[in-house]
Amino acid sequence: MKRPRPSQPGRPVPSLPALVGLLAVGLAALGLAALGLVALGLVALPGSAAAEEKDPGPAAIVVHRNSPIESLRLDDLRSIFNGKLQTDRDLFPERRGEDHYRFKLLIAGSAEEAFITGRLGVTTRVFWRRWAAKLLSGDASESPRRLDSARDVLKLVARDPHAIAVVLRAEVHGPVKIVAVRDAPAAPPAARSKP
Repeated sequence: MKRPRPSQPGRPVPSLPALVGLLAVGLAALGLAALGLVALGLVALPGSAAAEEKDPGPAAIVVHRNSPIESLRLDDLRSIFNGKLQTDRDLFPERRGEDHYRFKLLIAGSAEEAFITGRLGVTTRVFWRRWAAKLLSGDASESPRRLDSARDVLKLVARDPHAIAVVLRAEVHGPVKIVAVRDAPAAPPAARSKP
């Protein structure tokens, strides 16, 4: 059994957290931390297939099973829940001649915090204040509904083809469809000219 080497006088022995911190700083300086995260699949490189699908986190976007919405760009999802896109005509401009409908937005209480802070990038307080301001100014006729029960949210979505709801992924069940949320596709790399 080896004995620990006594520290030299005047020189402190670094603790394990300090050594880990130094190692992290060194790896970050070399760019190896990002490379390691890519290798582990925790971070996707821009333009890769994994980069197109945003990290869904615990919240899922669900719609009626007959809804034409199969996937949404993250920007469109944010625009819908921020009130900029309020009808299917806003989301599908090519359907301008057809009848249109207003989205009915539902948020389960269990998924509220994860969705609003994770996907929309604001606090819940700011989110609901913005909607109150929209309603008072007449920019919107209806705000998202927050329901405590995910079961109630899913029942409403199953009955209403115009509903877009947020629930925890683990709570999804019944005749609803999960919508994939994708980032905008990356621009293709420019072709190199040969010298």
